[in-house]
Amino acid sequence: MRKNTSASGCCALTANHCAIAGEAPMALGRCDVESIPHNTSSHSTKRGANMAAVGLGKIDGIEIHNARLSGNNDKYSNFLYARLHRRGLLFRDCQRLVNQDRNVFSACMVATDDAHAMVTELTRSTAVCLKDIANVIDPAAGQICFGLTLMIGPSGTTLFLADTTMHVRPTAEQFADIAIGTAQAARSLGRAKLGPREAWAMNRAWH
Repeated sequence: MRKNTSASGCCALTANHCAIAGEAPMALGRCDVESIPHNTSSHSTKRGANMAAVGLGKIDGIEIHNARLSGNNDKYSNFLYARLHRRGLLFRDCQRLVNQDRNVFSACMVATDDAHAMVTELTRSTAVCLKDIANVIDPAAGQICFGLTLMIGPSGTTLFLADTTMHVRPTAEQFADIAIGTAQAARSLGRAKLGPREAWAMNRAWH
């Protein structure tokens, strides 16, 4: 097995106790302190400053998982190779993706239950992020992937818009699946009492 190559800036921040998801760890993003030697006071100071800059305050209880230093790289590379080798990717290609692509690294954490969610798209487009994640994670059986946007009005009313990302011209079946998925999301976010009411806006070319 070849030695892993390293890349700077590819890491995930994991909260041990997430207020929303109980004890679910969550891959939060990146930390640009790779030019500073690890395990030094300068590294800790810079890392703390970065966390404060994004409003996360103290970093107590937060683990930083870096692709260059992670002990799980072999697990992630083997997992990814098992998925992609029939698409023509070599093992070293999968290693490179895990080590150098923060979306793939974080998605591998989610896929292998090392994290329960990931937040991305700060520095890359939606299309690029979705392509990276699709290399690692498949939609749940019988489910459809779609973009969901939540809007909150001045009076506290909420509006769920879908699909806002993936399906420009959905088929009738996709439209129905998106509607069902949006209703499920609305119920999970507190609309269970009244029940979600849906309005469909269709493109004129849709039929």
